[in-house]
Amino acid sequence: MGGGCSTWFPSLHHSDLHQPRMGILRPDHSMHRTLPLRGIAGDFDRLGCAELSYTPMNNSNPDSSPKRPRGITFLAIVNLVAFVVTVMFWAFVYFGQLVPKPGSLESLTERANAAVTYGFMLGDVLYSVPLLVLAGIGLWRLRSWGWLAAQMANTLWIYSMTVILLRDFYSAWSPGGVLFIPFALVAVGSIPYLWIQRRAFGIVR
Repeated sequence: MGGGCSTWFPSLHHSDLHQPRMGILRPDHSMHRTLPLRGIAGDFDRLGCAELSYTPMNNSNPDSSPKRPRGITFLAIVNLVAFVVTVMFWAFVYFGQLVPKPGSLESLTERANAAVTYGFMLGDVLYSVPLLVLAGIGLWRLRSWGWLAAQMANTLWIYSMTVILLRDFYSAWSPGGVLFIPFALVAVGSIPYLWIQRRAFGIVR
């Protein structure tokens, strides 16, 4: 069939091919029928319109990304700072031998106090430190696993600091108790704030 595109489709442009629900009049004896765009490529070839092709519409914008709220940015930085402070604190306590080993003490009370301190150190290294890293990175990147890690770290802050502050209140204020109070206070406010901001992490419930 001759004539090319200008004969059968004098006003057809590439933009017309991007309309997802339009039909094109078929140049045959039944001019009232429409041709779905899915089958348009073969008819264009027969009409000498091989230079035209159908390109699916893509509404995705690769440059578009969810905007991170300032509060989440703040919490991400706080978690990373808490990670550094926690590691440095326990490294100073352990390698500086600020607390004697429980086995080296004779008094049962002193051994119990030392064991509690080393127990907190072991718990922080095994649980708190990994969660703080995941929380800092995940919150910064708005990942759901970062949201979960942050909430778990917040729970650990509140639990551990409750025990430490109650112990120090009836004995003496410890350096760790004073040092980590600001992080515990942030954790108290972080739990409801992250729940309110959960949709920013793709959490809809």
